[in-house]
Amino acid sequence: MVLRRHPSATCNRCDSALYYRYLEESTGWQISVTCDPEKGCGRDVVSKRAPRHHVDRPEEARAVAKRLAGEL
Repeated sequence: MVLRRHPSATCNRCDSALYYRYLEESTGWQISVTCDPEKGCGRDVVSKRAPRHHVDRPEEARAVAKRLAGEL
């Protein structure tokens, strides 16, 4: 699982950068968004499951995670 920095999204608590990650599971993807663990509050902002029938490939999971972080 790789933590990637969103280019523009920020935490609504501390205004630090948000990071997103996605982890493949047997039935889908675990997607989460976290505030900067070193410079920010480090909290988990949101965690979501994406079923395999909606998101099949890693590229799709990355796009969903990035979009989720950008909507916060």
